[in-house]
Amino acid sequence: MPLNPKLTRIQGHNRIKEALILDAECYIILWITGGKGVLKIDCEEYELITNRVFYMMPGQKVSFVKLPQTGYILHFTEEFLINSTENRGKNILLEWLFIPQVFFDPDDIQLLDFKSLWEILERNWKQESLGFLIAKLINLIWVYPQAIQMRSRDSRLLKEEWTLIKHLKRNVELYYKERKDSSFYAKELNVPLWRLNKIARQVLGSSVHDIVLARTLLEAKRLLTTTRRSIKEINFELGFKDPSYFNKVFKRLCGVSPSTYRTQERRSD
Repeated sequence: MPLNPKLTRIQGHNRIKEALILDAECYIILWITGGKGVLKIDCEEYELITNRVFYMMPGQKVSFVKLPQTGYILHFTEEFLINSTENRGKNILLEWLFIPQVFFDPDDIQLLDFKSLWEILERNWKQESLGFLIAKLINLIWVYPQAIQMRSRDSRLLKEEWTLIKHLKRNVELYYKERKDSSFYAKELNVPLWRLNKIARQVLGSSVHDIVLARTLLEAKRLLTTTRRSIKEINFELGFKDPSYFNKVFKRLCGVSPSTYRTQERRSD
């Protein structure tokens, strides 16, 4: 399989520290199967409890504050999904990679579904000829929380919303540095802004403005921790005209200024 994903079964504190090796290009799914702990993603801390599933993006800063006992960590790249699908279902596979739900607590019935998907994944993991199956299973595990959220809704409307959000996310990825105004994305998609916001909140839990801002700040954190560019240079690269406004937005959402965030993250490496 091209750019093989990595699946690690966690049993004991030492292995879980070794397993959470973050790569700038990797997506990560963390499933806690036993014990309690605390996970820090960027500036926020989240409680680790049995059966909670976390979804993490490339560029996010992730560390354990308190370690759980057992679980799984799955690393994969977008390139793996693309190469594994060849010409079969690329668009479907990549629709939900941008801005996932941070964590998911399945109920008893949902947990049975989730475990079934994971068992099939684990059982076929080492079969190099089954790259397409592995890619499809990873995608299903990634989108499962959103699918649960939308399961009860009208199927025709679901298809329309799915398509609209897919195009919104792709446009955000193309233009987030240059365009922060929500009306631009509504105009590009030829829908009223109120409707686009409504669907974005229903499907992703955020307004268009917050989606664009979240993508911008994710890139800001990546640049702050992986480059030596000045904060002023990062500010202009991300499309902020006023460095003081960039500092204000970053501090409001992350709790610390960009300079403090950079210092803290370098100190923790």
